[in-house]
Amino acid sequence: MTTCDYKKCKEEIFNDNGALWLDMSGGYGDFVDIFGDRDTLLLLCHKHAHKFANFLGNSKKLRGYSSTSHSVYSKLSFFHNAWDSHTWGSYLSAFFITLFCERSLTGAIEILKEKYRTHLQWTKEDINDENSKQNYEEFWKRFLFNNWGYDDNRRNNRASK
Repeated sequence: MTTCDYKKCKEEIFNDNGALWLDMSGGYGDFVDIFGDRDTLLLLCHKHAHKFANFLGNSKKLRGYSSTSHSVYSKLSFFHNAWDSHTWGSYLSAFFITLFCERSLTGAIEILKEKYRTHLQWTKEDINDENSKQNYEEFWKRFLFNNWGYDDNRRNNRASK
């Protein structure tokens, strides 16, 4: 059993359930300095990964404020901001969370651009193909109504073809 490496946190990490994996090797120049057989992998559970990202404060590398709470109640909210939530409310939430927490209009605009880019990608006929035809019906359905997650029926239908 693998658990979070943050102090006394005992959150179990399995199937990369939102964990952050950090390889802590380093050195200077082209030389990597690892003494002995020391384990250099640091694992943080999802909660502590967000805290670490917020602590770093470098949103160009690791955004800590890209989503709201991950409690079961926030997933029911039309304003929940997550990687797979593309409602107009989640766009507003992403903008204001980034604006408030990072105090950066540029960062808030960048998060909107990223959210739009992923929204486009997740509503293509084939999400793994950049050149795939855009499904605008799905795009607008997710923007206006569908609050949470990728449509399992659509994914299952594609898999059976």
